[in-house]
Amino acid sequence: MTLQPIAVDKETAANYVSLSVTTLELLVRQGEFPPPRQIAARRVAFIVSELSDWLSTRPVSQLLPPINTGAPKPR
Repeated sequence: MTLQPIAVDKETAANYVSLSVTTLELLVRQGEFPPPRQIAARRVAFIVSELSDWLSTRPVSQLLPPINTGAPKPR
């Protein structure tokens, strides 16, 4: 039996909603994204169901993602 995660770290949360970590942090600071929860003295995590709920409230786009979405940027 495989368990589905209920809480995830910041990097996984950003990946889950297709945002960069920087954008996720900005949205949290602005109060526009579900805040992380304290799960231990020095550990916080994002609740997956809250991420899903937030994502489902995003407006519907008439644009398709660009072809290179998710591709690493050349350096």
